[in-house]
Amino acid sequence: MITPYCMIMNTTIRKFTYFLTACLLGCLTGHAYEQDNWYLAWEIPVNAPYGVETWENNNTGVEQIYLCNGTSSASKISVYDLNGSLSRNIQIANTRNSAVDLVIDENGTLFISERYSVTCISNDGTFQWRTGKGASISNAGASGSLEGEFNQDPPHGVGVGILDNNLYVTDYYNHRVQVLDVNGTYKGQFSSHGTAPGTIQHPMDLDVMNDKIIVASRMTDYLNVFAADGSFLNRFQIADNHNSHHVSVFHDTFVYRGKLYSQSVETITQGTALSYSEHRRYAFTNSGDLVESGNNLLRLWKRAYRTKGLPQRNVIPQPAIRKVAQRNGTNVLDLDFEIIDSDDSNATVGIIAYCGNDKVVPSTWVDGTGSKIGTPIATNQVHRVSWDVKQDWNTSTGTIKFEILCQDGRTNKPVDIHFLTLPLADGNLTISRSPILDADMANYFRYLVAIGSNELVMNSLGGISKANGDLILRPDGIVNLTGKDFFMNKLGYRWATTTEIANAKDAATPGTINSWTPSNQVKPRNLPQTVNEYGFDTGTHARSYWVVKE
Repeated sequence: MITPYCMIMNTTIRKFTYFLTACLLGCLTGHAYEQDNWYLAWEIPVNAPYGVETWENNNTGVEQIYLCNGTSSASKISVYDLNGSLSRNIQIANTRNSAVDLVIDENGTLFISERYSVTCISNDGTFQWRTGKGASISNAGASGSLEGEFNQDPPHGVGVGILDNNLYVTDYYNHRVQVLDVNGTYKGQFSSHGTAPGTIQHPMDLDVMNDKIIVASRMTDYLNVFAADGSFLNRFQIADNHNSHHVSVFHDTFVYRGKLYSQSVETITQGTALSYSEHRRYAFTNSGDLVESGNNLLRLWKRAYRTKGLPQRNVIPQPAIRKVAQRNGTNVLDLDFEIIDSDDSNATVGIIAYCGNDKVVPSTWVDGTGSKIGTPIATNQVHRVSWDVKQDWNTSTGTIKFEILCQDGRTNKPVDIHFLTLPLADGNLTISRSPILDADMANYFRYLVAIGSNELVMNSLGGISKANGDLILRPDGIVNLTGKDFFMNKLGYRWATTTEIANAKDAATPGTINSWTPSNQVKPRNLPQTVNEYGFDTGTHARSYWVVKE
């Protein structure tokens, strides 16, 4: 009898290891998070800023900030580059009325909540539709309480569902959340006025976290959590003396009242440098930095160093095992799994099996299921692979652990690196914002082995070698010099030089000096002994490496 089993690990190249036991998934505990530090990268004056959002153009790779700017009929959407420079203004539609929040779908379409309506425009400003009582391109609408009508004088929130693409809109004075499709058609509503669980007094703002809707109430200290179908899940009381009631989600975390929380509402860190007021709004960039609008200012707060548990860019694919079963009277294991990913339609998957003390890359797939290994497959649906274990592992009994590694369909680098351009006296230097760790390289090597790449092979002890026999990853997880060069060739980048590190030490940015004390060697690398405000890790993070992009 073969007994499969599992455990979970989170990495950049997403790994999921599965073992089938009585405590399946129930034995997991919450993440232990490292503290974030924040520093103010820049701030600019803006007249009457309200809702703010970020969006990256998938075709150009350029990410920008979209801001609801101004009130009444003069309101517009202002678009800023990430350095704070104004790129353009987008007019909303005729007879505008207090654009107070917005959300942008993956195609760049803008959905804007106004005082009594919701307006949809394309990214170039072309009017698509406006819904609400009496609302049209030439009419901003009026107060109403029927289905698809809104009654809200203060700002209200709008969010787009990750899985269903529906629009969720808080309806302030009607004490409800309304659901629209992407064409503005009313689909339903949930909640009502009250103080009991599942009811809301004056919903002020909302955002979407995976398959959940988080709703903030102006009149209570509760954050209310609903499923996408409107069923009430839970609520959390977060009491303090601040008046901000706006919530913004970043993958599996969110910011509320200037503090950063995990999905379980366990405080990760209090952003003591972040200010609070009634109309503060927040939006995260793809790299996890925080855009803040309010009090006639637009600000960008940057993370001071890499944060454990927070993905750096896009949504990390989430492998999930649905079923593992051995076929009666055979040596075939059927493994059903799903890759949950809200922003990619496909992902590439590889599987490594730990069979007792052996490490095996399964190759004898049956029923044609091997075609799903090493090639893009659809996300958010269940796939089956069937492995004839006996053909690859010549043992009659034992316990098997499966490790699933997958990479986003849109990712073209083995790890997600974020670069910082430092202004120097003799030009700019683009250097990695966070160091590369041995684990980043090791996970990519294992991914290549798992998808059946002919470049690398795994030995029985768990080390990985190039096809010519050169060891690149030791069994203890240490990457040697040959492995580092192999990895950098895959990235198409290069290591920073001693001179570049010295220049980075002297580089100035607005209002701050980068105080990075480098060692006298870059490769092999010794670490800087101090962490600075730009995201370079301290020397306590052993075996960290900095990268330059030409």
